[in-house]
Amino acid sequence: MQFKLDVTMAEQRYSTLSTDVIARYFNGALTPCQQEVLGIVIKAILNDQKRLTRHTLCIGLLAFIVASEDEANEDECLELLRLLLPTRNP
Repeated sequence: MQFKLDVTMAEQRYSTLSTDVIARYFNGALTPCQQEVLGIVIKAILNDQKRLTRHTLCIGLLAFIVASEDEANEDECLELLRLLLPTRNP
């Protein structure tokens, strides 16, 4: 499956995530399917020579959802987005 990752110059200004920060997000919480989806998205980001940030990762996951024809993949992406964008309690 191919999908296009669009990241503007303003979005590229975000600092890169270190591997420690990424590991903290996903430490032991991923299913094998989620790991595969995350690997595909991260590979696409790096192949496009973009910085790996939380922002570009969210954009990549959203692009993957749009390009996906498999509802299970969409559900996995939504769960990954929930891990990246935790809700705030008032």
